[in-house]
Parts: sequence; structure tokens; C-alpha cells
Amino acid sequence: MRVLLLGPFEVRDDEDRPLRIAGVRVRAARHGTRPGRARRCARRRDLGRPPDNSANALQALVSRVRRAVGSARVEGLAAGYRLVIDPVEVDVVRFERLAAVGRGSDDLVALREAEALWRGPALTELSELRFAADAAVRLDELRLGAAEHRLGLEVAAGNDVLDEVRVLAEAHPLTERIQGLLIRALYAAGRQADALAAFFRSAHTIGTEDRRGYDNLVAPADRAREALGADAFTTAFESTAGLRPTAAIEFLLSQSI
Repeated sequence: MRVLLLGPFEVRDDEDRPLRIAGVRVRAARHGTRPGRARRCARRRDLGRPPDNSANALQALVSRVRRAVGSARVEGLAAGYRLVIDPVEVDVVRFERLAAVGRGSDDLVALREAEALWRGPALTELSELRFAADAAVRLDELRLGAAEHRLGLEVAAGNDVLDEVRVLAEAHPLTERIQGLLIRALYAAGRQADALAAFFRSAHTIGTEDRRGYDNLVAPADRAREALGADAFTTAFESTAGLRPTAAIEFLLSQSI
């Protein structure tokens, strides 16, 4: 059986067929975010004040779940009920483990598998609940980190992922690491002029946002040197200090770097 939360909520049986259980969506999602732990199925801070018939409603829900997944899958404990499932059968857990392995050991295969688990925004159908909204933010951050790391490995391996990198860079114009990834991807694709233009565009945007001004943007030269791999670039870049971004780019291109 699998519990899917990275996209539309689904529970699938051992033959990968979707299970339809009325009333189970919110409660199963809670179990899915922390598998293997007993939970009470109604908590005031997340779901509001339980109705007077909450105990009967809970028993009815548990009965429906047991009929759908088998009695052995639902374990009653003093603290509530627990869905008995291998944690890796919850896509959230599988993603987190694969992403950790991939980022920790530069495992491109693991990172690709981790990203493939996403079918849409996490917990989107439960966003009005605080526990789900907080979890979704955390998962989105992990997804971004995994994507950024994977694309960096793809570029280093010589794979053409420029279109993917462009989309990521457009969505995060103030994130220096991602803008640096775009520069590396452009340069790797043989588009040196576009790489230089992207560097100055992002440096100016980030510098303006930080209120440092363009004159103080010589510091990113070290990152550009690593991204573009040319000693001449550093010399030329330093000579453009004080120029407007457009004039600086024109100067650098005139040097045929």
C-alpha cells in the first residue's frame, strides 16, 4: 500500500489501485506526514472543536478504513490509531530519504528519483489546515534544494538542462546560487555572451535589492570566475566597476571573453 501526498492526496492498495474511503482524507494525511506514530484523529488546534458525536464518527471512520485496507493495517493504541505501513511507502518519506542521499553523496540517480515522486504541490487539498500548510512550505524548500543540486550535477555532467535551469532562475531571481547555476548552464551550452549578460543582470538585480548599489558588486567576481573559468574575466570585470550594467556587458563582450 502507498500513501501519496506530493500532489493530489491518494491511498493506493498493494496492486497500486486507488482506494476511496469517505472521510479519510484529512486524517490519513496527518498519518502520512509522520508514519508509524499513533495519532488522535481529532485535535482542536488543527481541526477545530470536535462535534459531540466525534467518538461515534471516529469509530465509523476506522471501520471504513479497516474494510478498505484490511484490519491488520489499522492498529488501535492508547493514544489513538495507527496505520501500519512501511515508511518508504509514504511518498513524503521516500522523497526526503532520496533527497538526503542524493545531496549528501552527489547521487544524480537518487535525486532524479526523488523529484519524480512529485505529481503537483504537496498537500494542496489540505492547505487550509495549519499542520498541512507548514509541512507544505518545508517540503517545497526541500524540493527546491534537491532540484538545484540535481541541476548542478546535470550541468557538470554535460547534460542539456538549460530550459529547466531557466525556469528555476526566473522563479528565483534573487537567489544567487540559482542565478549562478544559470550562468554555468549557459556557459556549458557554449553561450558565453549570454552567460556574461546573465551574470551582470543577476548581480545588478540582487545588488539593487540589497541596497548595495552596482559599484559594490565586484565581490561576486569570485563566483563568476568559478562559473566561467577564465582568468581574463576577473581582470575585465574589475575594470568595469562603476559602469552601468549595460555598458559593463558591452565592454566585456568587446574584449571577446
